[in-house]
Amino acid sequence: MTVGLAFLLFDERPGRSQMLGAAVAVVGMAVIGWARYQGAALAPFMLTIAAAFFWSAGNILGKKAGRADMFAFTVWSSLAPVAPLFLLSAAFEGDRLLPALARPSLTLAISVVALSYAGTLFGFGLWARLLAHYPAARVAPFALLVPVVGMLAGRLVFNEPMSAIEASGGLLVMAGLAINVFGDRWLK
Repeated sequence: MTVGLAFLLFDERPGRSQMLGAAVAVVGMAVIGWARYQGAALAPFMLTIAAAFFWSAGNILGKKAGRADMFAFTVWSSLAPVAPLFLLSAAFEGDRLLPALARPSLTLAISVVALSYAGTLFGFGLWARLLAHYPAARVAPFALLVPVVGMLAGRLVFNEPMSAIEASGGLLVMAGLAINVFGDRWLK
């Protein structure tokens, strides 16, 4: 989605290898999605698609910011979701929210530190910097590693099952990324 938005808004034209790599990776994502969708409801699936779109919109905003200080950009943009997320948490968690915040567990504290510093500040700051300096078609496909790494981590850490179809989809995603990165060299 980021590549499509960059094309529409910035007239960034992906090369042949980026288009081919994206096509292979999208087929891989479709295979994974089809395998996982068999036991899923439509609403969570649609929320996942919406999340991908909003991630892409965030990528475009970061790209539009250009060569700004991406660390500061990430810090300041992280303030926007605090109030709406707190209200949503209060709506869904009800009476459990305030006691959890008053007496946070060690797991909660570690999760907040990991998500805020490692995931948000470092991860998104670096991601926005890459998008500001390189074409979206070169950078954005690496986001497709998220479900592949998630499946592998689920398998290795929690012993979650992974079907042959899901593994095949993951391999297609990896092949698409390889084509995206090395395709121009291979074509020569």
